[in-house]
Amino acid sequence: MTDNKLDCEIVQDLLPSYIDGVTSEKTTAAVSEHLEGCENCTAVYENMKDDNASEPQQIREVNFLKKTKKKALAITLIGIAAAFALAIVLLFVRFCVVSRDVSNSVIVLSSKISNEKNLDIELCATDSATAISDIQFEEKDGVVYVTAKGTLSSFLNSSGTRRESYTASEKIKQIRVGNDIIWDNGIKISAMVSDLYNAKHEYIGDMPANSNLLNRLDVAYTLGSYTSELKTAKEPYEWIINLEETFNPGNDEYIEKVTKAYSCALIATIDNLDTVTFVYNVKGEGQQRISVTAEDATALVGRDIKSCAKTPAALQALVGRLEIENLSSTRPASLVEYDTRRDNADPIEIKIMSGTKDDLYAINYSFYVDGRLISGGGGCNADNSAIKTGQVFYLSLTPGMDFPEDADKVEIEISVEDKAHKSYDVTPTIVISTSDYSSPTYVISGDSKSGYTIAKAN
Repeated sequence: MTDNKLDCEIVQDLLPSYIDGVTSEKTTAAVSEHLEGCENCTAVYENMKDDNASEPQQIREVNFLKKTKKKALAITLIGIAAAFALAIVLLFVRFCVVSRDVSNSVIVLSSKISNEKNLDIELCATDSATAISDIQFEEKDGVVYVTAKGTLSSFLNSSGTRRESYTASEKIKQIRVGNDIIWDNGIKISAMVSDLYNAKHEYIGDMPANSNLLNRLDVAYTLGSYTSELKTAKEPYEWIINLEETFNPGNDEYIEKVTKAYSCALIATIDNLDTVTFVYNVKGEGQQRISVTAEDATALVGRDIKSCAKTPAALQALVGRLEIENLSSTRPASLVEYDTRRDNADPIEIKIMSGTKDDLYAINYSFYVDGRLISGGGGCNADNSAIKTGQVFYLSLTPGMDFPEDADKVEIEISVEDKAHKSYDVTPTIVISTSDYSSPTYVISGDSKSGYTIAKAN
């Protein structure tokens, strides 16, 4: 073999394409030069050329096309695999690396203000698939705006809780997390009050805004379906709410309390509303009416009703005074002959979320009615792993199975276990109305040393 630019193995690999005339001009020249000085490769070339010549031209063309198609198919498959891999990487980066605003999908585990300017806040994602990656702060005119940033939970970040501290440049007057006001001038603001404050408006003629207020107050949930009628031809403006339920006798005190409380809240949150009238029927007694004017509401709450929604703190005081947040949960089972809000077979669902830093291994519960143990159970991870912060367990209470159908309320005692199966009581006892189908969330906080507590999430 002579000393040529191309090795014999390379040349012999190129011979089929060389014979078919599909090599480049440069490659053709290099192969020709090699063949001139290499007897071995020349012999291989002659044999291959003879074999190729014995094949019909059509077969050679078909074989060439097959080779070309195979190469094209391989390139296509590689391209598809690369594009799929790139898409997976981009999706991972989009959802697990690049954070998004999750402020409206978190609950506040704790918030504390010290020295008027220092805020310490801990947030927990309500979805176990969300990890909180950062908490950001902005302030304007004494209002601190808190934004939670999060990603999908992954090996990069799987923590559903995060705690941060912030020092404001001036006295903190209000704290907002996403759309929710959680603190105003020293007063903790509930989720309902925050929603009501954000929904207040100027004109009774704005019916969509009116309906939004009724939804925030849970009027339909507490008193059933209704229709509305506005009297706005001249002042004073009146809103008539016609309830469609027929109530059983003996519930006058509850109905009066609820309708007056709702009337006060509506008059406070709609600037030009003067009178609210609830119209309803009582079985065997016919149609009843309860009307509340702005003057009546002022006398009832002991201050100008129109000043009671000027600030979130003032509205929180009004809602607390009228016990509005407890109205739906204290609805008597005897209020109507048949509770159209649910079928008696439907279970009541309660969500229990771990908000403690401790690793829990079981959450146990016992149901009591009138001090008598009715049933109980517990929950843990199927693989016996620790229950992490932010993880949610669902309790389901079925009428006739977990409690008597005529019971007005169920008391639930919660306890937790550590890895060694040591049990710890969680306080206080949860009290659930059997007419409450709002699927509330309760958060366990504290630790094994100071004790565990449970509270309804905002």
